Amino acid sequence: MRKYLSIILMAALVLCAMLMVACEDDQPIGHQHTLVDTVVEPRCDREGYTIHTCTECGESWRDTFVPADAEAHKFNVVETVEKTCTKDGYIKEVCEYCSQEKVTVIEACHEMGEWTVTLKPNCTDWGEERRKCNVCGGNQEIRELEPRHTYYAVDDVVTEPTCTEKGYTTHYCAKCGYSYTDKVVSAKGHNWLILDTVNGDQWVMSIQGTCTSYGEEYRKCGTCSLIEKRSTGYYHVYSDNVEVVAPTCTEHGYTAYTCKYCGYKHLDDYIDPTHSYGIWTTYIAPTCTTEGIDQRTCKFCGHVDQRFTDPKHTFVKSDVVVEPTKFESGYTEYHCACGLVEKRDFKSATGSLGLEYAKKREYNSATNTYVEYYVVVGIGTCTDKEIAIPSEYNGLPVLRIGDSAFQNCKQITKVYIPTSVKSFALAAFWGCSNIERFEYEGTIDQWLAINKNGDSWNTGLDKDCTVRCEDGIIAGDGTIFRD
Repeated sequence: MRKYLSIILMAALVLCAMLMVACEDDQPIGHQHTLVDTVVEPRCDREGYTIHTCTECGESWRDTFVPADAEAHKFNVVETVEKTCTKDGYIKEVCEYCSQEKVTVIEACHEMGEWTVTLKPNCTDWGEERRKCNVCGGNQEIRELEPRHTYYAVDDVVTEPTCTEKGYTTHYCAKCGYSYTDKVVSAKGHNWLILDTVNGDQWVMSIQGTCTSYGEEYRKCGTCSLIEKRSTGYYHVYSDNVEVVAPTCTEHGYTAYTCKYCGYKHLDDYIDPTHSYGIWTTYIAPTCTTEGIDQRTCKFCGHVDQRFTDPKHTFVKSDVVVEPTKFESGYTEYHCACGLVEKRDFKSATGSLGLEYAKKREYNSATNTYVEYYVVVGIGTCTDKEIAIPSEYNGLPVLRIGDSAFQNCKQITKVYIPTSVKSFALAAFWGCSNIERFEYEGTIDQWLAINKNGDSWNTGLDKDCTVRCEDGIIAGDGTIFRD
């Protein structure tokens, strides 16, 4: 029997090898898999994983392993014991995968019936009601009923609100006459009539005020006929001829209004005093370390106004020009007479030479403009082991790493990526198994925000490959270590 089994097993292995060879022979040079992913979730007795299967050649493999989940059981009920009034019941379950048992206790309890009134309460005396178990007929429970009044809606008295008093409803007990109020409604407030129909005003004048005596006006409520009065102030009648006094350097300006009956003057429309200054001139020029002073003079009174100016360096372009390198930006030095040096006119790092790029043009609906940028599409003629992606190429930003740009580039050991890159396309670094680390110019949060189109961009990387950001490291298993 063992001999026949051995022969069958060897024949199966030979058949599989022939099929694999046939598949490889049928595939063109540079065949790329067309993958269908199947996710197998972890269980209590085994780990989970993802199966990648090529729909063209049938090749498949597993990765993205997830540890077994001790809580991922599949319980089935194997025994049920019903509870009684005095004895607990239970439900027994067994996991289909690992045979772990779980018992759920159902505590014993009586199934009490409805409450029945055995003694009705009245306005002053307590009542009583009882109930008992519908199953065993025992375990009778008794509870008291509070004294209660008997109210009927027909006995309610509604007091409507007035202009100044609240409204409410009074309820009377039909047996003992006890009463209480609720449904309180706020007072309506006065309904002031528009007595001055010309100006649309509630108030009308009953006594005209003069320059030396108070007047009087009143208003009337249309609901309760209440009349409310108030005094008015002195009543000057000002002439249309006004006197406008302009401000000086030290005195306010104003407009004077004169009463045509008593001569009283009312001053209003004040204007603050103001100087008429000339232009600012340099009184003391600032230096690299000390403040300067500017001043200006009033044309009328000669008052001098001063202000301080911040210290200021005077930079001159020097002959020191640092050209950009693969990793570092270039710049030009500007020198101040005090010895301070400032870097300006920055030029972006060149990145690795020989990489292939594709120019893209996209419409931005938010700004109603077209945006041009470059995409890295291949290794090209570059032979660097440490690849540096530039932030700019030919004066335009580098925003993406394209489909399969560095697929199966085994010579790459390290990749430098600027913050200008916003997305990795499918299989961007597929099969680059010798990459030890990605050096990212930005933060961990910026790296995580890059659109990576799932995990296919880095399939086949070494499990110890890390990402070094300016504020920490992301390990190969995804663990984040912040500085």
